[in-house]
Amino acid sequence: MWKNLVFRAGKVVEVGGEKIKVELFSKTLPAACQAKGCSACKSYSAQIVREYPKSDFASEVAADDIVRVEAWQINDGVAAAALFMTPILFSAVFYHIAVVAGVSQESALSVLFAVLGLIFGFGIAVISDKIFRKLNPTKIYKE
Repeated sequence: MWKNLVFRAGKVVEVGGEKIKVELFSKTLPAACQAKGCSACKSYSAQIVREYPKSDFASEVAADDIVRVEAWQINDGVAAAALFMTPILFSAVFYHIAVVAGVSQESALSVLFAVLGLIFGFGIAVISDKIFRKLNPTKIYKE
């Protein structure tokens, strides 16, 4: 499948105005912690601090609360292909359009069209990511 649901454990570090800082303990939520929801899942892996909007939280949280983060994640291969191949594809298409329109293949203008295609393709990849995140929002539950 091209996307899967990922569970992570974390601790609320700071509650701000519209954002809440969460320190994520592990890349995935261990099975024991999924079942009982306690702080036993904290691992010795590098911790990551992320900010989430308050709308992602199912209930009110305070500093030092343990939370479970549920997020949809795109398959790494699909994400890499979308991120790298989309700009290259648009660069080639823009270059081809410039050449078909009568611009010389070796001119700076055709290279400029290729660079613009690269920028446009990267913009498409970023917009697609934002749409994916809107359609599949993160959900955070207090344990």
